[in-house]
Amino acid sequence: MKKIVILLVLTVSIISCKNETKSEEVPTETNVATDSKSNDGLKTIEGEFLFVEGAGVIMGKNFIYGVSIDEMTETLIKQVSSQQRDKFDMVPVIIKGEINPKPEGSDVWDEIVTIKEIIKVLPPKGEEPIKIETGK
Repeated sequence: MKKIVILLVLTVSIISCKNETKSEEVPTETNVATDSKSNDGLKTIEGEFLFVEGAGVIMGKNFIYGVSIDEMTETLIKQVSSQQRDKFDMVPVIIKGEINPKPEGSDVWDEIVTIKEIIKVLPPKGEEPIKIETGK
């Protein structure tokens, strides 16, 4: 009797595993939440922004762009700095911008975004970073 019950349980387990369907989400370049084009030709970009030592970067789930420094970027830097917990804290932002390939002869990011509109600046995600101090 035990053998029949064990055999029945194994059979049901094997059959239920075979009927399992797997669905995979394929990332697209125009993912609405992270990087999408609008009617005006600009892309809406949602990612984390960081500006350190004269260089800006915005990083999302499937992309990373350098940021051209102009008046709109200076405005974003001021808004982000009020949200940062330290100078290396990446702050979530939603912007509209124009994405261009890097200038020739440049050793920076492959693509550079020029910010045209700041939609939203959000507070940083996660816990506050851990600071390690070195001995003197």
